[in-house]
Amino acid sequence: MIPGFVWSARADGAIEFLNQRGLAYTGLSSQKILGQSWNNTDLVHPDDSQGLLEAWNSIVASGEPDEIQARLRRFDGEYRWFLFRVAPLRDDSGRLVAW
Repeated sequence: MIPGFVWSARADGAIEFLNQRGLAYTGLSSQKILGQSWNNTDLVHPDDSQGLLEAWNSIVASGEPDEIQARLRRFDGEYRWFLFRVAPLRDDSGRLVAW
């Protein structure tokens, strides 16, 4: 019921969850997107794909919270800018387990 596009990723950065609003925006089923990285989908604007990949890899390597901007394709083919805010989720021993 959150009025936003909410997602989570495994420690390696692969998409683990996308809420109903995100699925409706993209027009994809959860089966199609889960386990993928944003760059392994056709959702990221071609001009933003490489920058998003580099920024995401840097964030995953750092294990620190950060932000990335990129355009994502809506179900009708239109691209819109999104601000991805990411924060690590750690277990009791401090090991990063999800984003």
